[in-house]
Amino acid sequence: MWAFFAALAEGVLSNALWSLRGAKGRKIVIKSPRANEMVREFERDGEVVICVVRGSLAYLPKGHEIWLLTGDPATGRVWPQGRRALSFDRTTHEWEGSATVRGRDATIHAVVAPPTSQDLFRYYRHVAEKTKWEPLSHIPAECTNRDTVVVRLP
Repeated sequence: MWAFFAALAEGVLSNALWSLRGAKGRKIVIKSPRANEMVREFERDGEVVICVVRGSLAYLPKGHEIWLLTGDPATGRVWPQGRRALSFDRTTHEWEGSATVRGRDATIHAVVAPPTSQDLFRYYRHVAEKTKWEPLSHIPAECTNRDTVVVRLP
């Protein structure tokens, strides 16, 4: 129980330090696909489209990870991704992952997740099939460094 509160305090402190140092130039950016663009790099798996998502991040704080989520813009609900591992190159500051989406348009979020959000996302991925992929109600508030694009699907 104390471990949970310690991890929560660490996440809050880490985000506070992030804000104090100023995140200018440290914001996560989705470079591809671009907003309102037709997804070009993808594969189909039945009714879903698995699209490649690329971006950059100048600095990834210790203990943090980049996560992709897809979302419903009408409700704010989100689905943490994780079908494939996301890679981050600390030399080039570039990252790449994939997002599984369906329909005509898709909202994709990239977030810098502190440890407590990572725990939530991993737990979601662990039980999602049992809950029939019921989404999370929102992106955790502690994920302040984020970027979002709405793209068109082929």
